[in-house]
Amino acid sequence: MNKRDVATQAIILATIVAIVVGLSSLIPHLRPERFAPVALPASPQMAPAQLHVYVSGAVSHPGIYTLLESSSLGDILELVHARSDGSASRIDIIIDDAPGQRTPQRIDLNHADPWLLEALPGIGPERAQAIVEHRMQRGPFNSTAELTLVPGIGTATYEGLKEFVTVTL
Repeated sequence: MNKRDVATQAIILATIVAIVVGLSSLIPHLRPERFAPVALPASPQMAPAQLHVYVSGAVSHPGIYTLLESSSLGDILELVHARSDGSASRIDIIIDDAPGQRTPQRIDLNHADPWLLEALPGIGPERAQAIVEHRMQRGPFNSTAELTLVPGIGTATYEGLKEFVTVTL
């Protein structure tokens, strides 16, 4: 799987997580007696569906994970060693449940964490951190071409990754 697919899956994963988080806030208000369980038989020809999960924030092991579709949120949090020190720290989880789709998605230079920026071609940990620092010191990028203003990123590097990035304000 290439980095473009990873970025696409990250965005889809974020959408699903947002839905799951929204629904989880409703769970305490739902009464089980109002719903009848329905079990659909699994198709013998289908392999277990996989999800690509992108996790960052208050976790010991941020990164990209491939899990079975049946994985729970608890499974994900345990896998990434979510910190439970009692603080209200944020954990971002993005779930991509449609890895076969080829929807062009791009990494947003104004919002991506360093670990996600490292997925870009030619960007390692130092350059990813330089992008974040540039953004923090000078404000958001107005165009992807401004990436060349970041120390260590020249025209050649930019040309190799410009199709994978975007900016939103």
